[in-house]
Amino acid sequence: MVVCLVFTLCFFVATSSGSSALKSAVNTSDSTHGALQSPPRDIEIPFPNFGRTARLKFAERRKNQRRELIQNLRDSINDQLILDDSGGFVSGQRICLPLKNTRGGARLKSNTAGASGTLVSKKPFDPNILVVRAMRQIIHGEFESRMGRSAVDRGIPTPKKRWRVNYRHENHTYIDLGKDFDMDDKSFTITALIRLRPSSGDKKSNRGARILSKRDSNNFGWEFVVPSYYTQTVSFYANQHPGHIDYGRSSIPGNQWTTVSIVVDRHTYENDVAVITPYIDGLPDGRGTFMQIIGNISSDALLTVGHARDENGHLSEGRRDFRLPGSPKYNPHFHGDIRDIFVWHTSLHKQQMRKHAAQILREIGRKPNPCPLGYEQLDCRCYQVFDDLRTYELAESACRQEGGMLAMPKTERIQDFLEILMQQSNMWSFWIGLDDRVQERRKVWADKSELHYRNISQFTKFPRGIPDKQYHTEDCVEELKTRPEFVWNDENCIKLNAYICEVKNTRNECTAAKL
Repeated sequence: MVVCLVFTLCFFVATSSGSSALKSAVNTSDSTHGALQSPPRDIEIPFPNFGRTARLKFAERRKNQRRELIQNLRDSINDQLILDDSGGFVSGQRICLPLKNTRGGARLKSNTAGASGTLVSKKPFDPNILVVRAMRQIIHGEFESRMGRSAVDRGIPTPKKRWRVNYRHENHTYIDLGKDFDMDDKSFTITALIRLRPSSGDKKSNRGARILSKRDSNNFGWEFVVPSYYTQTVSFYANQHPGHIDYGRSSIPGNQWTTVSIVVDRHTYENDVAVITPYIDGLPDGRGTFMQIIGNISSDALLTVGHARDENGHLSEGRRDFRLPGSPKYNPHFHGDIRDIFVWHTSLHKQQMRKHAAQILREIGRKPNPCPLGYEQLDCRCYQVFDDLRTYELAESACRQEGGMLAMPKTERIQDFLEILMQQSNMWSFWIGLDDRVQERRKVWADKSELHYRNISQFTKFPRGIPDKQYHTEDCVEELKTRPEFVWNDENCIKLNAYICEVKNTRNECTAAKL
């Protein structure tokens, strides 16, 4: 069995171009190993009859290995880098790049044939050199022009279709876009600018529904649904198989203009395998779902905004909710506002999605992020998820050093927003600023206010509305990614979790965005 240790080299981009000082740190899974090692001395390896054909094959194999390393490095950088509107690197962001453990001979050897027919390794190639070289090029503003042009060439293509629909559920039963557009069997991306506005206490039936639908009476076609009826997330329907699937896991915030998207990549993999990724405000809601979608998903139905109509123009009567007495039907009429819809016949990349969302939100008056680097704004607060594992007390200390405290999801709006951020993390449990360390069963937020969880008017995400408190040692509260929704859970404070910090924004003015 071969054990491969993984290291990461982390550094900060201080400027988008030009020379600057380097602030770096090395994180390793084994404290007894360093991150970078010196190349070994030249060695000779017996290799009789090393002729011209063998040398050419070896050189080609080495070239392919190096090319693969470079591409993997570019992909890693592309997944992390945040670009400004001009395509340059945003200053101050933290980048982490993978390092190889080269103690077991993982270096690529630059070999030539010696006079005696032996294979001589004159310039051993350490793959970590690529990481250090990329780091230097980013810091000195040379990465785009030299190694990484393909990693930052992420201009937004012109959409195949764009509609300014200005849909409002009080004024429209639906909006008809005709029959002259469909998806075929290609990759595609759909983005919509929406605002969910519950109109009654029954928030499930009055929060969103069909944004864009083209599904006929035989259930062929597709539908973009936000939020899903059961989970209040992003979902998509594609023919009878796979049918209707919830691809998002984060609840969509209500009463706030939000960009929601679905990216369906059908060209990267073979055998009808598609990768479906939902986005909220340009951030991926999870890592994407692998799904088999067979053939064409087009249909003869009418393309409809805000409802579902078949090829004959008949409105959908909705689906039955078998959880309720009498199994009433759920009306798929979208409740809220839909302003813009964009469709591409290609799958956009992460950087393109983020830039596209930023442009749309800027148009409606959502101001540029006034938060410290790495934080995302909601109203007058800024939030960031940290993936390094800490006890509750150490997480508190880390947030204080950031100038804030552990996050306090006191309302459904904050909770929905934090779910979106947590989906960007590979972790599954996160400390929030709630505990009963001072007095048993007296839950106190990080700002010293008390959560009266038995008062039904106060928001909680405990599975049964109250803490389960199975053991007296479970004094701190974590947030868990579970199905079908996120939940809070009492846990021992010395458990190692990721955590969420909140700080005040950096501007004097703090107003909610309006359209």
